[in-house]
Amino acid sequence: MAVTGAAINFLVAPLFGVLLPVYARTTFGSARDLGLRIAGFGAGSLVGSIAFGAIGPRLPRRPTLIGTVLLAGAPFSVLGAGPPLPLGVVALVVDGAAVGALNPLAGTILQERTPVALRGRVLGAFMAAVMFAAPVGVLLAGALTEAVGPRPLLLGMEVAFFAVAVSMLANPALREFDR
Repeated sequence: MAVTGAAINFLVAPLFGVLLPVYARTTFGSARDLGLRIAGFGAGSLVGSIAFGAIGPRLPRRPTLIGTVLLAGAPFSVLGAGPPLPLGVVALVVDGAAVGALNPLAGTILQERTPVALRGRVLGAFMAAVMFAAPVGVLLAGALTEAVGPRPLLLGMEVAFFAVAVSMLANPALREFDR
């Protein structure tokens, strides 16, 4: 869970700190467009969290976890294709909804599967790994955006999300989540 969480944070954090600002400046030249995209992500996150709260307890955990990772990566290719503003906003609403469901699911699994005596250390180590990954991802994305531009990097990030999801399918520890 920590490696998966770190990988996802590594991939998502640069979206807001590097890629969307550069993309908005070079593609649309408007701070308003950037704000609308980020607002779309926020709205999607809210909807995803509420939806997970309503139906999440009835869903199988492993498929839901892997599905939300796949769904979180899917909008990156849409953004990489350079869509018009409305489609870009919709892509980020979808991304936000996936991430909005992913966070409470991961938190629930960690709370339930960690022995009470170890919970502070496990959750602390988990959060340290996840939070460490964000600035590293932003730093690397900044260098790669300069080298290749935002669109190819967005497409590459979708491939990375897919690789994370495939690695989750192969991880035998994740099969225990539905028990």
